Amino acid sequence: LDTTPYDSLTAELLAQEKQGIENLVNGNLMMMKENLSYAEGQFPDARDRYVRHLYQLTEFPSDNLMIVKSTTDNLWYSFNMEHIPGQLNTTYFWFIGYKIILNSNKIIESVEINADTPDDIKQLVGECYFYRAMVHFDLARVFARPPSHGPANPGVVLRLSTDELDDKARATVSETYQQIISDLKKASELMTQRVPGNQAESLKYASKCAADALL
Repeated sequence: LDTTPYDSLTAELLAQEKQGIENLVNGNLMMMKENLSYAEGQFPDARDRYVRHLYQLTEFPSDNLMIVKSTTDNLWYSFNMEHIPGQLNTTYFWFIGYKIILNSNKIIESVEINADTPDDIKQLVGECYFYRAMVHFDLARVFARPPSHGPANPGVVLRLSTDELDDKARATVSETYQQIISDLKKASELMTQRVPGNQAESLKYASKCAADALL
């Protein structure tokens, strides 16, 4: 039987056209800012957003601010640094982070880069390398110790393809940051389209300058 949907496109077909690739890449940005469900049949908490949790999980444990009242929001566990298993903001952040990485890997694997690949397609694939690096970096800042505490400490699980084992072990901190650096260099090499003079695009999308800055 032909199981291809007649009224929609599969991910494989979508990745064969520039507009389809662009839509898939923009899906990474959507997942960073939208309120998404991360369990079947579950309605997401209205506060669940990747960018919200990233800010709170990295900033609240520091000495840069003070919360003057208690709250039932899970951000409180970041502020007092008394994290609990199954904490809602960290589990959402972990899940959506790897969902963005998975989407980036699908695009990277489905687009062949060679001498004949148009620059606008290379740009989109480069953005995926950038998002994969950035999210691995975000996860490492939250779930691993910094490199200055020892490169052999546990880092995060590196997802570099769509067919890896579910129970893949965590990489070391050194391996984690080496991969982040490698992806950022690849992103910088591929991205040539969003020039610094185009402020409307440079504020919203990944670019060579953004990759070099994060690097």
